[in-house]
Amino acid sequence: MDIDWLTASKDERATLYRVTRVISGVTNQSVEAIMEKALGGELFTGADYLTNFRQGKIARAKAKLIYAWIAEHHIDTAHAIEPDLFPMPALSAWERYLDKHAIRGKLRLVRIDKFRGIVQRADSVQPADQRLQLGEEFCFELESKTKGTAIAFQGYRGKWHPLPLGKNGELSTAIIVGTQILPQDTNDQPISLIEMEDTGLHHFVFVIAQKRILKLIPEQFTANPKEKITLHQITVRFES
Repeated sequence: MDIDWLTASKDERATLYRVTRVISGVTNQSVEAIMEKALGGELFTGADYLTNFRQGKIARAKAKLIYAWIAEHHIDTAHAIEPDLFPMPALSAWERYLDKHAIRGKLRLVRIDKFRGIVQRADSVQPADQRLQLGEEFCFELESKTKGTAIAFQGYRGKWHPLPLGKNGELSTAIIVGTQILPQDTNDQPISLIEMEDTGLHHFVFVIAQKRILKLIPEQFTANPKEKITLHQITVRFES
């Protein structure tokens, strides 16, 4: 469904309200709070925006802004409620490859509450169902059947960013056979990670190569059957 919100019907705007209401419950915030974020400011006191929105009478220009905000910040939830209204973006070659080949269950989230932020390294900011609050510190536990060199990426809203794994902030790190905590500092202590800004689903991918240093760029990814790489993936939902 490709809606021109500037000519949207009352029923279409009411459907948008129903999606917004469910998202408000999932994220533990009011519909009015979502509207304020989408519209870029506080709602005028005394105006019954909520009733108008519920009845599909909200201004079309406001409906357009609310739709865009939901599509940017909560597309997964919105798609589950109204898939025709909120279609998922087309997968890239990298994402299709992940869907087919990535291993799940061997890369695990570890919460950290005693170590000092797309994701930032917490040590540069401050001297499982996988859900985390914004600002909650974490790292990863990887169980690997192979040794080699690993790099990691964080994916959010179709964009992928390198996640440093090295002891001194390098992108890559050595991987041993067995279970290990990542990233670690020079004293083999966990370096905590923290997400400060972006709620919703974040995808973390660790890529291991046995015989070479990886120089993978997800946006330019093309599968090469001669390259023996192992991919581990985990999805984490950040909530405010």
